[in-house]
Amino acid sequence: MSKFKKIISITTSITTIAMVSGIAMLAPLAAGAVVTGVAEGDMIKTADNPDIYIAKYVGS
Repeated sequence: MSKFKKIISITTSITTIAMVSGIAMLAPLAAGAVVTGVAEGDMIKTADNPDIYIAKYVGS
């Protein structure tokens, strides 16, 4: 087995083990990012919904 194929095989094995074991869940996700530009007490409303929501930071 050539050195290149061996490196590819080891890398693929490590990546597969990491993904199956759940290590990928420890990585930060974009969905968990902090929304900037919204301060506590700001009123939030969508164009197609008449409801108004007031931003409140919980636990910070």
